[in-house]
Amino acid sequence: MKEIILCFSYIILIILLGTYFLKNELGRKFIHIMLCNIWFIFMILFSHSSVIPFAISSFFIVLNIFFYKHDFIPALKNSNRGYGTIYYAISLAIISFISYNIFGDPSIGTLGILCMGYGDGFAALTPKLFSKKTYIYNNKTVVGSATMFFISLICSIIVFHFPANSFFLTNEKIIIIKSIIIASISMLIELFSKNGSDNIFVPLITTIIYIFFK
Repeated sequence: MKEIILCFSYIILIILLGTYFLKNELGRKFIHIMLCNIWFIFMILFSHSSVIPFAISSFFIVLNIFFYKHDFIPALKNSNRGYGTIYYAISLAIISFISYNIFGDPSIGTLGILCMGYGDGFAALTPKLFSKKTYIYNNKTVVGSATMFFISLICSIIVFHFPANSFFLTNEKIIIIKSIIIASISMLIELFSKNGSDNIFVPLITTIIYIFFK
């Protein structure tokens, strides 16, 4: 029970911080980035096969739908992102189920969650640091796409070095090549996705590729 309370406390804390201490897009992206860290809490507290991470994630699907419908937390809603926050919770639930209840290995979903949280989150923030922006497609910038690529690349390299992937430690070239492939696909998905659908496609496709590479 204490573990469940800790998970909910973290999520509520991040939402409150993003809503009341930060403004508009910055607050929304703070929530987007920081909420992905719930996966590390899942891994620490629920190291074995468990339905609890899936149950918590599923609960937040319902809660996000309520928040979106009633505009209860403005920081979670953005007219340009469609149902992005709802997709975020759906992805977390699906990946929780795949990782814990199919493979019995929480590390399976780590890369997909990180690419969605950190990659997509910072891809939206970094272009704001530049006064002049070069757009590629779908209102996405060169800087944003490059950020998505490099963060996904770093996350991939780190995850491939997890103890569960000890096979890859014998060949760094394999790690780099597969990480580049994953980062490139994540970047392209983020580039061509619309209305927040990257919150579904980035984590799920990245997770599938990671499973294939394992």
